[in-house]
Amino acid sequence: MSECVFCKKPHETTREESFQILKKTPDTLRLLLEDTDAGAFSRQPEGQWSPRQILIHMIDTEFTYGFRFRYIMAEKDPVITPFDQNDWVQTFKYGDLDATQLVRAFTPIRRVNLEMLAHVDPSLFDKTGRHPEFGTITVGMMIPHIAAHDLNHLQQIRDRLPVE
Repeated sequence: MSECVFCKKPHETTREESFQILKKTPDTLRLLLEDTDAGAFSRQPEGQWSPRQILIHMIDTEFTYGFRFRYIMAEKDPVITPFDQNDWVQTFKYGDLDATQLVRAFTPIRRVNLEMLAHVDPSLFDKTGRHPEFGTITVGMMIPHIAAHDLNHLQQIRDRLPVE
């Protein structure tokens, strides 16, 4: 298993297993956050993101990677623009949206991205783009990374919510 160019860790899931994780994440978020107290959802541990900030980051990442998928697959010699996730979390607060509303925002973006990926020519998963920090990347490389990203952030949310 090769090391992920993004997080420098090996991902042990196949593309299909990764897609299954990605498909389940909206429901997992909904179940995890459906009865969450607003205070617990927004509580930010010292030096860490709150569950709310993690979910906002997941929304921003879904927008970003959805664009990256499309850009790499459709454009000639695409160069991917990096972004600072901490700056985005601090900049975009999404108003007073609560956990339920934020999960409802995430869900259709994820669905549309997965639907698009399910219906493109499979050869496009191997088309390359260039990222200034990570070098040559493909959509096929991004899929297991995003699945691992989901699992990591779901666990972080679980860890930061009070046990009932």
